[in-house]
Amino acid sequence: MIESDDANAGSASSRDASRGENTVIGKNTSNSGNAQTRLEIRSTANAENLSDEKKDDSKNSPVKLEELPDWQLIHSAELPYGDYFIDTRIVGAVRYHADFSLEDEYEILRELANIQKDLSQYLAISHPRETMEVFFFQSQNTYKRFLGRELQDAPFDREALYYKQSGPGMVLIYQKPDMMEDLRHEMTHAFLHASLPYIPLWLDEGLAEYFEKPRETRSGTNPYFTSVSRKIMFGQVPSLTKLEKMKFFDQMGVNEYCEAWSWVHFMIHHSRETHQTLAGYLRVLAEKGGQAPPLDLYLAKTVPDAKKAYLEHFRNWKNRHGSNASSNSTSLTSPEKEVPKSSGSKLSLGWSESVFR
Repeated sequence: MIESDDANAGSASSRDASRGENTVIGKNTSNSGNAQTRLEIRSTANAENLSDEKKDDSKNSPVKLEELPDWQLIHSAELPYGDYFIDTRIVGAVRYHADFSLEDEYEILRELANIQKDLSQYLAISHPRETMEVFFFQSQNTYKRFLGRELQDAPFDREALYYKQSGPGMVLIYQKPDMMEDLRHEMTHAFLHASLPYIPLWLDEGLAEYFEKPRETRSGTNPYFTSVSRKIMFGQVPSLTKLEKMKFFDQMGVNEYCEAWSWVHFMIHHSRETHQTLAGYLRVLAEKGGQAPPLDLYLAKTVPDAKKAYLEHFRNWKNRHGSNASSNSTSLTSPEKEVPKSSGSKLSLGWSESVFR
């Protein structure tokens, strides 16, 4: 992720004055022509009709398309970079563009529904405040050609990007075998920035690393477990305070991404208290933006010895859940019972309400 200075420091494009205007987060121009809108989903009825057309496929989807909320956000009439794309589709707050046909790309819609629903139900993230644009390219060559011509300040070596200027956030990605993991990662960034005026760098990346895995495996299957397990053998706990001080993307290396992911995993899955603390903190960010205190101050109120709890969490994780940990991911922290829900402009924090006063 990369940002450069933005005059509108209060917008979602600017997390920190030192990280500025353009946000670029990264983990096919040959078909030119006038883009045309072939499908528009703005209401429950339209989404339901689409789901009926693909009844056989819907059985494989953990979230039905009719559950997509109607965000009532208005997309601009102008199609950005329209000469590059031949197919445009709108799903709620997101407008998809592709230089190939999206006629049969229903998996994309399901993944979008999963990410938005999980952020909302697991962490009480509010619906997006602004629209987003997603650009699909048929090949790496057309993707890089587009970057070289239109987004020359974006990194050229990333396989997928989240890019934010003063307008809607943009996700850019090209077709490849592991495209869905990159899409989940970048769409997590996009939803967070569209819903929050500010989010710390480490938390932004930690959440994206967590939600990039498929819902059914994300809690128990991640390469980071190996690194974390090795470190906790020696009682090593990453410094949350150090992570919270990071303001520049070049400060985030592989170790920092792993550490950010591990704190997110700990807070979501360790206990009801840590889960609600994370969700409550995200609500504080929604209300206070960059003026919000660091997360570790809130965590200390609910988990006085967070380092000890962190070590116990990862030492006991496989013992508690065994080889089937990934299959239990949705039951470990039931959204309906354990996650604080947003009601209007306020978040019901239950037992932990005093923590955020």
